Amino acid sequence: MKKRDYLRVLSILIMSSLFVSCSDKSIEKNSEASPAVSESDKNDINQEENDGDMISRALVRTGNTNRIKKVIERARNGEKLKFGYIGGSITEGSSAGSQKCYATLSSAGFGEKFGCEVECINAGISGTPSILGNVRVQRDILDHKPDVIFLEFAVNDSSNEADMLSRGSYESLLRTCLEAENEPAVIILISCQENGYSCEEHMTALGEHYDLPVISTGKAVFPEIKNGNMTWKDFSDDTVHPNVYGHGIFKDMIMHYFDMADKSEKDGEFTINDTPLYNADYQGAVYLDASNLEGYDAGSFDLGTSNKFFQSGWAYKGTGDNKPLKFKIKARKLLMIYRTDNKEVLGALSVNINGERVKVVSAYDRNGWGGPVIVQIYDGTEPADLEVEMMMLNDHKDKFFDILGFGCVE
Repeated sequence: MKKRDYLRVLSILIMSSLFVSCSDKSIEKNSEASPAVSESDKNDINQEENDGDMISRALVRTGNTNRIKKVIERARNGEKLKFGYIGGSITEGSSAGSQKCYATLSSAGFGEKFGCEVECINAGISGTPSILGNVRVQRDILDHKPDVIFLEFAVNDSSNEADMLSRGSYESLLRTCLEAENEPAVIILISCQENGYSCEEHMTALGEHYDLPVISTGKAVFPEIKNGNMTWKDFSDDTVHPNVYGHGIFKDMIMHYFDMADKSEKDGEFTINDTPLYNADYQGAVYLDASNLEGYDAGSFDLGTSNKFFQSGWAYKGTGDNKPLKFKIKARKLLMIYRTDNKEVLGALSVNINGERVKVVSAYDRNGWGGPVIVQIYDGTEPADLEVEMMMLNDHKDKFFDILGFGCVE
């Protein structure tokens, strides 16, 4: 059923509450009195009942229910809970806004369903992959001690089978969240693009490997499009970001998982698989900036950046003196977070480690839009002592460059 028909039928059916449940879907109500139901409307209602399959299809696996059922029990006891969401622009709420995005809707929906207060911690940042999620998850999610964590990176990560960094970074993020001291329930949420692109294959495999719940947007939406019940434009205003209606579908998929977990038998104690499926090379990554990087010399870089998510970095402002940013660190992996944009005033810098140039990084990107980007500047197998220097290329001394921070894996 198309969105306009969906809402027309619901205006007939829904009378009183702000949100009601219909085939596990929560819909805004229409407060007008309902007219008599015609035969054509009855056919639409029957189709709407069948649309419940769209939501149930999304639940690829429920996973071990032990942790989520403990959360539900605490909710019924009236405890205040915290839900953490980390991902890209879909999680941040692009095309829907912060109050109508799936994170806000699903955390509020859980509280409404189980009678408790839920704090929503939305750590979505547009354009970011799971490797950056590893670097910031402690600061942005785990420091808040959430009871439930959703991971959404399926359209920002690489689906290339040979890209073990992408697979390993997502698995590392899963393990970091699962091993948090307060033992949160972790849920894999798989988004998709209009052309079908998604990292569903390896993310579902990780869900199986760790016995976690997996919710797939593609499995919900694409069969409906194929059958003519909806179009992609009903779901999204572009090629990737759900609109308000699409975020409602996300919310309904999540609420269906909560419902199925609640109704199922409580599984035995959850244990984390000791053996990684791909690799856990980035597990426990630490975010470093001017607030906690010890002994650095800023050189010609000023403290602070304009990026709202990474404000304690360093900015080179085209001064021409070009003294390097320098620091020493012990690391097995080292990553740099920086800002890219399509403005030609942005330049490139040289990354030197232990006296040798290892990479040239450009802040200018014709497809850039001002968001954070992450690049690996050192990749080792064992911790090593590193002397790091960063300075603009000689012919870029009059250009600009924002270093937002670093990620370190010891």
